[in-house]
Amino acid sequence: MKILGKIIFLPVAIAVVLFAIANRHEVGIDFWPLPFDAKTPLYVALLGALALGILIGAAASSVSVGKWWLRARANARRKPAAPGSSELMHGPVSGNAGYPGPTLTQPHSSLPAVRRAASGDD
Repeated sequence: MKILGKIIFLPVAIAVVLFAIANRHEVGIDFWPLPFDAKTPLYVALLGALALGILIGAAASSVSVGKWWLRARANARRKPAAPGSSELMHGPVSGNAGYPGPTLTQPHSSLPAVRRAASGDD
C-alpha cells in the first residue's frame, strides 16, 4: 500500500509543481462584500480554492455519514453473540425490526423433520 501511495503521490506532486511554475503571474482577489482585496499568484488562488473545496466536501460528507457512524459504534459496543448461537447466522431472534434478513424464531429446529420427510422415513 505504501508503494501505491508513492506511485500516485509522485505524479500529482509533479503536476502541482508544474502548474505552479506555469501560473506565477499575480491576480487580484476581491473578498466581496468585505472591504478586503489581495494580490496573489494565480496558482495560490486556484490551489487554495481547491483545498477549500476539499475541506467543505469532507465536512459535508462527514455530517451526512454521521448517523451511520454513530449506529455502527453503538452496534460495536453491544455484547457480542455467543459462539454457536443462531444470532451469528441469522441476526437477533427477537426485536429485529431493522434487520433486513429472514427472521427465524427457532433456527434449525425443522431441519431434521425436513430431511425425514424428504427421505420418506416416516
